[in-house]
Order: sequence, then C-alpha cells, then structure tokens
Amino acid sequence: MNDATDQPNFPPHLQARDRIARILLGHPLMVLDLLNAFFDFPWTRGIDPGRMEDRGLPSIGPNLVERRHDAVWRVPIGENDSRYVCVMLEFQTDRRWNMAMRMLSYVTALYDSLLLKNELPAKHAFPAVLPIVVYAGKQRWTPTLEARELVEPAPEGLEQLQVSHRYLLLDVQRLPRLPESSRNRVEALFRVERSEKPEDLDAFVAMVKDLFPGEGYDNFKRAIIGWAYHVMQKALPSERLPEPSSVEEVQTMLQERVLPWGEQKLAEGRAEGRAEGQRELVLRTARTRFGDSVAQVLSARLSRELSVDRLEQVLELIYSCASADTLLDQLQRQEV
Repeated sequence: MNDATDQPNFPPHLQARDRIARILLGHPLMVLDLLNAFFDFPWTRGIDPGRMEDRGLPSIGPNLVERRHDAVWRVPIGENDSRYVCVMLEFQTDRRWNMAMRMLSYVTALYDSLLLKNELPAKHAFPAVLPIVVYAGKQRWTPTLEARELVEPAPEGLEQLQVSHRYLLLDVQRLPRLPESSRNRVEALFRVERSEKPEDLDAFVAMVKDLFPGEGYDNFKRAIIGWAYHVMQKALPSERLPEPSSVEEVQTMLQERVLPWGEQKLAEGRAEGRAEGQRELVLRTARTRFGDSVAQVLSARLSRELSVDRLEQVLELIYSCASADTLLDQLQRQEV
C-alpha cells in the first residue's frame, strides 16, 4: 500500500450518484457498453472508441455563468460520415418532476455553448443529441419523459407551437439482468450498485481490468478504486480496511479479506448447528452490520421457533442487504 499522501482523493461524503457517474463517464468503452447494453441504435455498432471525444463541454447558464453537464461525449456516427451525436448523460438519485424541462434546458445550453465557441459541425446545423437520465434511486421513477406533458393545454391553434422534447431513462434498480456471458461492464457495475455484494464487485473489477493498462484515465482509475473501497468497507464494517491505491490491491483485498470473511461467517452459522446458536449468530451479525436497533427488531421477530435452515437464510440476507431498511423489507416479505 502507498502512504497516505498517495491515496485516492475520494472524500467520505461522496454520494452514490457521483461514484457511478465518475466510473461511467471516465472511459469511452464504458459509454459504449451503456449504449449497446440497453439501447438498440444501429449507428452505435462498430464504433471505434478511439474516435470518441470526452467533450466535457460547459454550457452557458443564467447570468452567463458556465456550468458543466454530468457528461457529454462526442460519438461519431460512422467511419465515412462526418456527423456525430452528442451523448448527454445526466445522473440522478432523486426524482425531479420537471426533469424533462431540465434536460431540454441542458440541450439548448449545450447548443448555445457550441455556437458561442464556433464548434458547430456544419454551417447553420447543430449536432444530434442523445439525452439519457441514469437514475439510481430506490423509488420507482414517475416523472414524465416528455416536456410537452409539463405544459398546460394550449388554446386552439397553438397546440403545434408548444415545446416538445423527450429523454431516455435508465432506472438502475429495475433494469433486467443481462446474462454473464455478455460481459458488459456497465451492467456489471449496475449489478454491484444494486446488491453491493463483494462477489459481484470481484466479477466487475475483473471485467474492467483490461481498461487499465497504459497511461491516462487517472480519474477513471481513482473512481473505480474509491468506489470499490466503499463497497468493501460496507461489507466488512467491523474492520477498518486500508485504502487501496491500485486495482490489483482491490483484488487482493477482496480475495484475502472480504470474500473469506463472508464465507467464514456463513461457515460459523453452519458449525454452531443448533437453532439457538444460529439465532445468536444472526443477532450478533445484525448488530455488527446495522446496529442495536435492528438487532432488537430481529430479536423480537426470531423469538418463535425457526429451523437452522431458516435462520441461515436470514443470516445470508443480513450479508447481502445493503441497508437496514432493505433487510427489514426483505424479512417482511419472507414473513420472518
């Protein structure tokens, strides 16, 4: 491990939105994986990632203040086609009722910026934009995708003159799981974000290692390492893990400390044999992961007789659930 001065600069208050955004935005292959996994656009097939440009274009907001979008990638349409598409990615963890209008304002601000900087692809022509909202919140996304639906009904004769703009939505918590044979890095990232299981993290890190050789993409590398550290520390809250400084150290820590810990705890549950011993292990582990209040709730629920196998299922839920609310919700659904 490097000393403290060499550690990734990943502030403790960094939210899930920023972790996902930094990883998704930091490499053209991740952007291509996102497009190819969840959309069916013929023009995205066979794109050379070396021709993609991370524009990071600022737009001109109110009072002539520049602001940066979460991501704007310039993606060429074809090898012999001079046109390109601006793929605009916006990340949300909360629901915004006016998101369609916000996306419209982002697109027009981007066009203003291109015009101001004289960066239009052709005279008197703006590039096509693909606006995508990536939503990682727990509640289902309910805001409309169409800006026109946010406008009051127009008087007769004005209907066709009203604003119309639509964006695409990726709801991370509710996306269908792709087969592992697809080896799609973005889907693997979303899988970890949903489960926060160390074994899913291990599979994801193995898939993105091929993006690391050579120089460049330092922010992308730091984001991967810092996000992986967050997931590992959450899986092993009773132990203070040293912060890794490379993806190799992430893999070593997973294999030698995090994954064996989960396997050891499951083995302990099986070895205790009797239901009472299993019950105590369940409560002890719940207290370690989620605190006394959750352990007290579990203690009341486990007061009745449960088989060793049933208690083992509860134990596995404690390890796999990312939060106390998720755990209690799963126990309620399973009538524990």
